[in-house]
Amino acid sequence: MISNSMQNCTLHIFNLQLKECATLPQPQMEKRTREDVYGFGFSPATGHYEVLRILTRKWQPGKSEAQVHTIGIDNGWRTIGKNCTLTMAKKWPDHLKKA
Repeated sequence: MISNSMQNCTLHIFNLQLKECATLPQPQMEKRTREDVYGFGFSPATGHYEVLRILTRKWQPGKSEAQVHTIGIDNGWRTIGKNCTLTMAKKWPDHLKKA
């Protein structure tokens, strides 16, 4: 699962092999958030699946916040980094134009 700009939407994780679906907790949303990007992965260190959320705020260009939700463990989202110099300069439509 990879998602881009999912504000005010319910997030789901689908296991196509098991035909199961899990609903993720709604992250704290801010009206002035410029962009949210989500990614999904497995942590070999913990043996858990995790969803990563990276958000950039309009009033802090060039600074991002990283949050994580561990499937089956967390009830919400944990902040794992603030004021990260992680930028999302390219938008999906820009990438698609070059494809």
